[in-house]
Amino acid sequence: IADYSSECEENEYFNQTTGACHACPQCQSGEEPVSNCGYGIKDESYACQPCQAGKFSKGVYQICRRHKDCEGFFRATVLTPGTAEIDAECGPCIPGYYILDNRSRNTYTKVCHSCALASPNTKESSGSD
Repeated sequence: IADYSSECEENEYFNQTTGACHACPQCQSGEEPVSNCGYGIKDESYACQPCQAGKFSKGVYQICRRHKDCEGFFRATVLTPGTAEIDAECGPCIPGYYILDNRSRNTYTKVCHSCALASPNTKESSGSD
């Protein structure tokens, strides 16, 4: 029997019955795949399971990831709490912290810094513009 499973793509499995590659079943948002499917192979146990509390997934083949830790890591308020389907969105800094205006569009660089540790000429922490 010829094995064509090597021709299958990243998210495809080889179906012996049809003799062709088929797309792996996609998970809904808020779920992640369990076991392996892709490159011609699909585990018997392949299925989707809900994300655990504190994690989210956009579905399809994405694994669940931890929500952003706004208060603990970014020292910011929680603008929108995360759900199983979306990440948390951080708001303004918590009291006593400020954001260095580094003109970056990347939200992950927006970590709030302690006003107590700021140098005296840091305008962002003085509260006046």
